[in-house]
Amino acid sequence: MATEKEVLIPSLGKLNQDQIPEGTIKVRNLTVAEEKLMVSNKLLPTEKIVTVVGKCLVEPQNFDINYLPIVDVIYALFEIRNITFKEPYEFQVKCGSCNNAFTHAVNVPDDLDVTFAEKEIEEPFEAKLPDAGNKLGLRYLRAGDQVDIERQGRQRAIRSKGQDTEYAHILQLSRRIVSLDEEKPSPAQVEKFVEGLSVTDAQHIREVTEERDFGIDLNLLMECPICGTVHEEFLRPDANFFRSRKSKRTG
Repeated sequence: MATEKEVLIPSLGKLNQDQIPEGTIKVRNLTVAEEKLMVSNKLLPTEKIVTVVGKCLVEPQNFDINYLPIVDVIYALFEIRNITFKEPYEFQVKCGSCNNAFTHAVNVPDDLDVTFAEKEIEEPFEAKLPDAGNKLGLRYLRAGDQVDIERQGRQRAIRSKGQDTEYAHILQLSRRIVSLDEEKPSPAQVEKFVEGLSVTDAQHIREVTEERDFGIDLNLLMECPICGTVHEEFLRPDANFFRSRKSKRTG
């Protein structure tokens, strides 16, 4: 029998009001079928996460997970692991200072910092570029955006034989832009515009987005028990994340 849980997602459903008016979704535990997906070589990392959460989504029914903000999908993934194993995620860390290997445990998502959306979310939201002077209309990235960005970035890198690895970085900005000086540009026009931005303007777009952002902080701080060195590790929900045993990770 499946274990199910109602989950209040970080966006509070504000970007999917028709399907998630109360800000909660219902997910179930993993099955072997989803575990197989996480170790599959046919799917890209983000695609695995989105696919697994989509299959474990119980309510709302017939909801396309690609339209959910990616941060909601990641949060739901952690809750799915929680109800599946009911135990902390443990992994090995190798200290770069004294070479000591130690185990770190984290309860997901309870031990992580979660930021919930403000009561009102407007989309698009505005950003005035300090250098170029343009007025942009911006939006939040959805899960489908992240999957497509990863896929196109990989395809561009393969076609260029590893020479062009920055295309995904450009798409991370361009996919957010829905208007330029109150006009709606084509995707190609937006990409060209982003490529010509100053570093200051690009950073301003990120800052404006982060001010309104919601989600989960995946940066972990852990202290070596031998020498006291503090390490920062980014929590990546890889295949080991969905195994009920200790996994080795060096950092």
